[in-house]
Amino acid sequence: MDTTVYIAETNGEFWSTHRRFALSTLRNFGMGRDLIQEKILIEVEDMFKKLDEDIEKEQEINPVFNNAVANINNQLIFGYRFEKEKLKELEK
Repeated sequence: MDTTVYIAETNGEFWSTHRRFALSTLRNFGMGRDLIQEKILIEVEDMFKKLDEDIEKEQEINPVFNNAVANINNQLIFGYRFEKEKLKELEK
């Protein structure tokens, strides 16, 4: 009996169990609902506000994008964003 597990295997008990788990987990994180879209839009708006504050100056864009991505992930997993008072926690 071959016990090798393949990544792209699309049949059998093992595949069915993992598929069910993956779908239920993704649904819990908001897939199939507007939850993820709302979180992303909040971060995009905040990102534009931060960039517009110093529009006349040269800006470092990477920290703004990194913060936005971290905030999206944190909102989905932990339920909070990295506001100014928690920004130092992000840098750890």
